Amino acid sequence: MRRLFRNAMTLAAIAVCIAYACVAQSTTTQPTLTASVDPSTAPRGADATQTSSSAAKPELQPTVTQEIEALKGRIEQLEQG
Repeated sequence: MRRLFRNAMTLAAIAVCIAYACVAQSTTTQPTLTASVDPSTAPRGADATQTSSSAAKPELQPTVTQEIEALKGRIEQLEQG
C-alpha cells in the first residue's frame, strides 16, 4: 500500500514539474521598449523651432502601384540570383 501511494505521489510530482517547465518556457516575453523625453534636456529658443520644423516634414508614402512594381522587381531579382 505504501509503495502504491509513493508511486502515485512521485508520478503526480513529475507531472506537475513537467507542466510547470512547459509553461515557464512558453511564456517568455520581450521587454517593452519605450522612449521618453526629459523636459529639462529639450532644446530651447531657436533650436526648438528648427527641431519642430524638421520633425513636421511628412515622409513620402509610395502608392500601391509603386509598391507592386517594386515587389515585382524584387521577385525578378531573386529568381535570377
